[in-house]
Amino acid sequence: MTLKIGLLALAVYILYIKALDYFAPNVSLLWTSEHIYALAILTLSVIYLLRGNWRQKQI
Repeated sequence: MTLKIGLLALAVYILYIKALDYFAPNVSLLWTSEHIYALAILTLSVIYLLRGNWRQKQI
């Protein structure tokens, strides 16, 4: 599940960079992509933890 969260956050990160590069190619704006990546990881992780499906998993 961690891999899925990481890949989905990476996809959001790349799409954000491509969109910013196309519409507003400014280096200072592109640095905000780090915040978007962190926010995507945080949001997806919190959603996963709140769903509670991880509690039934056995190792």
